[in-house]
Amino acid sequence: MDKFWMVWKVGDKGPTHKHPSLESAKTEAERLALIHALGTDEVVEMVILEALAVGRRRSIIWEDIRT
Repeated sequence: MDKFWMVWKVGDKGPTHKHPSLESAKTEAERLALIHALGTDEVVEMVILEALAVGRRRSIIWEDIRT
């Protein structure tokens, strides 16, 4: 898997888009901060998250819970 970054607005739902570069994530963070702060004195906090590791599992373990 290629390296990627995600942008998160503190206090909002989790990020959903993978950015292929740090610069792309920074540009998006600036764009979103401007949109969310438009017309308010609110301080908008944006965080750029970097993917550091990937966890994978090949199989699913099923447990029969029928009685």
